[in-house]
Parts: sequence; C-alpha cells; structure tokens
Amino acid sequence: AIPARASAPVAATTSPTLISEGRPATASVRGNLGPATVVTSSVVDDWLKDRWQAASNMQGTPIKGGHWVEVDLQRRCQISRATVDWETAFASDYVLLGKGKGSDGGESEVRLAEGQSASTTSSKQHVVHALEVEGGARGSWVSVVRLDIRKPATR
Repeated sequence: AIPARASAPVAATTSPTLISEGRPATASVRGNLGPATVVTSSVVDDWLKDRWQAASNMQGTPIKGGHWVEVDLQRRCQISRATVDWETAFASDYVLLGKGKGSDGGESEVRLAEGQSASTTSSKQHVVHALEVEGGARGSWVSVVRLDIRKPATR
C-alpha cells in the first residue's frame, strides 16, 4: 500500500509544499483495494480502502511482476523530496522517477531517488520512507512522478 506524496518548492525562496494532493494517479494494476488515485488523497476514512496494493487478495498475495504508480502533477515542478507511506508489508527495492519535457521539447526522464536511500520511520501499521532527491536530479523540472517497484515485499 503506498500513499505517495511529493513535495517541491514552488519558488526558490518558499518552503516545500505538498504538490501531489488531489492529482490524477494511475498504476500498473488495480489490485484488490483502492484505485491508484488514493495515493494522492489525504482522506483516510477506511484503512483498507484508502490505500493502493498490488495484491490479488486480502491475504496480500502479490500480483506477479514489477509494478508502478504514477502521479501527474499537472504542472512543471522541481522536486526536492518525496514521502512514501507504506503499510508494514512494504518494498525497499524501488526507484522514484521524474518525467518532463526536455530543453529540446522531447520527453525526458530522470532518476530522483531510490528506496535503499530512504530514511525510515515506523508505526503500528505504517512504514514511512522519506526520500531526498539525488544530487544529479536536483533542479530538474518534472510534471510526472513515477514510483517503480522492482520487487514487492510481504512482511
């Protein structure tokens, strides 16, 4: 389950702001719980329905293969950090990508961060990964953020 949140400075002199709230989201699979759009909602009325999960049943049996969740930010942003709020069955083998228009007008993609570099905090039902954008990607303008899950986990 991954409510993913992206934050970025709106301008160089302002503090980071949540930019993914309410934005459209899609995923590689529907899974057995909520649609991908739950990852951009701050509403958490029902712990089971207010999360996205690439599982085929309520026991958490993973749907085979790698999976992704993509958030359309609907504008160009410079991402400085991202937070991925997992349930206790979480993946650490993932990469956060940014997509946008390059200086030549064509599509470009940049690796923003990897799961292995996340700082982690845990609570009863959540594992939160805080990701800082990697050095080479800082300052990149993106309009789409994609979380590519290389290997799901059930813990």
